[in-house]
Amino acid sequence: MDQSSWTVNSGGWVVLALVNAGLAEQKNRSRLTWFLVSLFIGPLATFLIVVWQRAPVDAIEPLHPFTNRADRWLTLGTVSVVIALALGVLLLFTVNWAAAIPAIVFLLLGVWALVLYGRAAAEARRE
Repeated sequence: MDQSSWTVNSGGWVVLALVNAGLAEQKNRSRLTWFLVSLFIGPLATFLIVVWQRAPVDAIEPLHPFTNRADRWLTLGTVSVVIALALGVLLLFTVNWAAAIPAIVFLLLGVWALVLYGRAAAEARRE
């Protein structure tokens, strides 16, 4: 298989995924979801988008992680702990000790935010 034909064919597949994303948006469906699905099943996704009925306009309202104070602290704590763990793994495999200080800072920030989450959640249960 020639490299140039592979590049051309994959470019066509991506263009089809972009077209499917636009079609999905017209049917009140998620552009990103259908773009990713189209990368795998291509023309079959086009068929499904065209055949399926339009999604209801007032579909389920997406939740936002910052709707209340407890969720804000939980999100901040979780993200901070994940960053600290990633930096910890970096420390283990590369022995780059310059990452130790940010890892400790993110871990402390994450623990602090999770403690505040516990307090906010307890306060919300009392209300």
